[in-house]
Amino acid sequence: MTISNGAMLLVKFTSFICGGVAVGVSPTHKLVDLPSLVTLFQTWTKFSLGDNEPVVPELFLGANLLPPKPDLPNMSASINIKAEKFSMKRFVFTAAKLAELKVRVDPEFGQAKNMGEFKPSVMFQAVNLRQRMSPPLPETAMGNFIWPFMVVVEEEKDMELVQLVIQMRKSFNHFCNNDANMFKGKDGTIKILEKLKERGEFFKKTGDMSVYKCSSWCKLPLYDTEFGWGKVLWHVSINKIVSNTVALMDTRSRNEIEVILTLDEEEMRILETNQELLEYATINPSIKFFSSTTQSKL
Repeated sequence: MTISNGAMLLVKFTSFICGGVAVGVSPTHKLVDLPSLVTLFQTWTKFSLGDNEPVVPELFLGANLLPPKPDLPNMSASINIKAEKFSMKRFVFTAAKLAELKVRVDPEFGQAKNMGEFKPSVMFQAVNLRQRMSPPLPETAMGNFIWPFMVVVEEEKDMELVQLVIQMRKSFNHFCNNDANMFKGKDGTIKILEKLKERGEFFKKTGDMSVYKCSSWCKLPLYDTEFGWGKVLWHVSINKIVSNTVALMDTRSRNEIEVILTLDEEEMRILETNQELLEYATINPSIKFFSSTTQSKL
């Protein structure tokens, strides 16, 4: 799908000789986030099936919650990670392998194996603010209700699997308890600008760090989408713009995880030959095989 700087929403329909079809959807993040897109798909599904009670999006809740201000400074919330050449790979974790990984998050488990030269890193994990505000917002609220929290790793010892999980949980709980509810009302815009300034000061202070961005599509009803030709067999996020991104999503079985990862080409070559990772994940499995094996578990 060609990227357009002017379009708010791009939709591309592709039909294949085999009879299958693909629908590509590309909205601007300035207007919507993934839960908003899910609401669009739910409405689309209702109309496709002739349902007289479609899902009704909450179109104006965002403007009422955070009134627009025309005199805002030109500041961007985007975190772009530049790389001359990067690649994208799919890693699929079955339910059994996910269970094994959860067992490994145990204080008695040893340190993670070194995969190369260590470099201080920070990961930004996107959070859906709707259910974390007080009072909670409906999932049908249209807009970009996403904000990331940071997980910082400054020393190599902090790369231990258990420590990473503990640090991520602490950062997530701190964000939900202290920050998630501040992005609204008359002072909401000021709080957003303060957080962006804090982020900028953090990078000035820390200097050169590896930056990663993670978002989760898990538990969203994307596989319930129905355009009129049967339910979706497979959905995927395509990123050809920035590197160091991680997108987590369910498979059709709802109990497996598919990871879409972008990394510098050399880093990806190191990662995809890591035997410890290969014990748990299948890299770029065939879509046909992937769909058929998942269907058998439904």
